[in-house]
Amino acid sequence: MTAEERVETDVREDVFAPPTPCTRYKAVFDGYPGQVAILDEAGRIVEVNVGWERFSRENGLCGDCRFTGVDYFEVCHGASGPDAGDAARAGQGIREVLEGRRERFSLEYPCHSPTEKRWFLLVATALVVDGRIRGGIVSHLPITDRKLAELALIQSEKRLNQAQRLARVGSFERRLEMGQGYWSDELFRMIGLPPSDRSPPFEMFLAAVHAEDRARVARVVGRVRSQTEPEEFEFRIVAPDGTIRHLSASIALERDEQGNPVSYHGAMVDVTRLKEVEASLVRLAATDELTGINNRRRFLELLRSELERCERYGHHVSLLMLDIDNFKQINDTYGHAVGDEVLRHLAVIVGGALRGSDVFGRIGGEEFAVILTETSPEMALAASRRLVAGVAKAGVRTSAGALPLTVSAGLATAFSGKIRPDSHDCACGMAPDLLLRAADQALYRAKAEGKNRVVQFETLADDHAPGLTRPGSQGDGSGEAGASATDATDKGKDVT
Repeated sequence: MTAEERVETDVREDVFAPPTPCTRYKAVFDGYPGQVAILDEAGRIVEVNVGWERFSRENGLCGDCRFTGVDYFEVCHGASGPDAGDAARAGQGIREVLEGRRERFSLEYPCHSPTEKRWFLLVATALVVDGRIRGGIVSHLPITDRKLAELALIQSEKRLNQAQRLARVGSFERRLEMGQGYWSDELFRMIGLPPSDRSPPFEMFLAAVHAEDRARVARVVGRVRSQTEPEEFEFRIVAPDGTIRHLSASIALERDEQGNPVSYHGAMVDVTRLKEVEASLVRLAATDELTGINNRRRFLELLRSELERCERYGHHVSLLMLDIDNFKQINDTYGHAVGDEVLRHLAVIVGGALRGSDVFGRIGGEEFAVILTETSPEMALAASRRLVAGVAKAGVRTSAGALPLTVSAGLATAFSGKIRPDSHDCACGMAPDLLLRAADQALYRAKAEGKNRVVQFETLADDHAPGLTRPGSQGDGSGEAGASATDATDKGKDVT
């Protein structure tokens, strides 16, 4: 065999020869995707894999931790800058492993380069030979992709929480079998509970629900198991500081592949501001802008309701129409701004003299009206006289100075069939404009008789206007302005 043939044979035998345990170990050691170092019992590096050497070379390390014999603890304790804390923790954890005080130590830490963000997972385990710790294995596994995904998820959750807070929307879910679930941070804030990784017990949530809504909310949640469509409902909660919030909730059931209910999830929206705006719009729609009392539309609604109540329960209801005397002269002499002051002042005087059950409104211009609830004709007349006298006594202070102020009033009373004096069956379920017309006729007569007085509509004998009174001699008596009213000035605001 020639020399060339012997060399070729040696090479071929070397390539195809079965690997020894040592070569297998080296192949596995160098093929590990991270950086691995083997330490002796004192913490000195005995051997490093190819990944460790490559990392050192690519990052320009100055020889430390590249080769054997380096004290790993000195490297950890000598670190400075923002990484010093992680390095110190790593050194302490590895020391505890080598001393047998813990089986395993792990630490996630950043190791950023000038061009990219990087994170690694350090894992230290004991190297045990014949039952004794002969050293340790330290590995650094790259986890940058996972950390970037985690950071993206955290940022996404942060944006979601911010969006929920801005929109006042909270989300939730709960597993039916375990009773455990999840609440978003905004939902905790809306309910008034401290944030937690888990949702609170249902009983704790229910305790925050307004007492008047609690049973209904419990019923809705209880029947979710049998629903195929989402449930939507509104309820109130009472915050720890006592404030009441309005929430709108939507809840849906989730089923498994067999159709069995497994959990429910949904969202709650804080609609407190919306409810406040709605209430404000209702008030604006029902309120006279100048005086702050009921406007004509709202007053007629309340009059209609009171007439229906009169018919249902057998009560009287009286309507008093008020008109400011000589108001055109005030406007012509002092201007409309002063006229507005007079209107506002009258609203204050009359409103302060009424009972809580009475209803006060501005019908238009200088004309006002009062619903005197559950008052007999005699009681209503006495109250009306006191009111007219009180206005005359108070006068009005305006930007143009003190001015005299009087009103003329027309009073009409609707009777229930149960207590009508003539014993005829006659309910008071009439149109509001019929009662308004009767009171207006009485007001017209009060103006004609000299103003600053009350004229009451007397009982009609015909069937055309059942349950009303007509203008008669039950006014202030003498026809002189304020004659009888002056005697009633000091009787106060109680119509009884």
